[in-house]
Amino acid sequence: RYLAQFRPVEEIAEGDDPVMVGNLFHALLQDCYEPWVGRDLPGGKELHDLLFEEMTAALHASSYYQTLALALPADSAVMLLKAGEKRIRNYLLSQPPTRILAQESALAAPVTVLGRRFNLFGKADRVDLRQFSDDSGNASPGIHIIDYKTGRLPELQSSIWENDLLWERMAAWQPGREREAASGQAVIRDLAKNLQSVQLPYYLLLYGLGAAPPFPTRQQLHLCNAAWVELADKGEDKKLFHHNNSSYNNWDFVIDRGLSLTAFLLRHMLQSEYLIPAQG
Repeated sequence: RYLAQFRPVEEIAEGDDPVMVGNLFHALLQDCYEPWVGRDLPGGKELHDLLFEEMTAALHASSYYQTLALALPADSAVMLLKAGEKRIRNYLLSQPPTRILAQESALAAPVTVLGRRFNLFGKADRVDLRQFSDDSGNASPGIHIIDYKTGRLPELQSSIWENDLLWERMAAWQPGREREAASGQAVIRDLAKNLQSVQLPYYLLLYGLGAAPPFPTRQQLHLCNAAWVELADKGEDKKLFHHNNSSYNNWDFVIDRGLSLTAFLLRHMLQSEYLIPAQG
């Protein structure tokens, strides 16, 4: 720091209370966006100029921040505030134009697996309406589901969507075969290597199956995507489908893959005779 003149990295000390830090940023974004629900928002610098001062003022006044400031060492409280302002700036500058349809949106849909009905539920931080541009530059509206993340993002291998062999193995899985783990060939382990979290495809499945007016349904809008917003870094969207490839980010594909994934996981939880220990 003193010899090389390097500045300390501006990071929030989430180890002090990662849950409270997460709650702070979720509440901040939800409160500041609430007046904009149903309205078009610009992106990039225009969004930054529109909302940065309001969001930083809300950060300073937040009850979550006040609670954290009392619980943290003084230097950590100052770092939280300064790094929080940096996160807000990075986030606003990284966001594309959008229209927020709902915040803290409850999602629900039934699925039938093994002859049993399961009522599935979730809650998305945001449901947006966005323009999806194809390789030719043509734009079409679609549903974009967002989940805020203040910590490390789960890894997602985009190749999973075209890995037909893995999806065939998931569909063909039968109980009693888990001991293939000894040879490293267990389906559940291979799935975990490619998809560390099922949250985003799960949310899209619930929306696609359960959306009803006033929300646009999959019959009205053909395209969809979902993303984690990485607040710990540049505030960029880390999309489930990295490119707006209509072969993947359409409701027919999403629901087909989502139902296959959900059915495999439910069958595995209900029927598995052997639980494979996670490594690491």
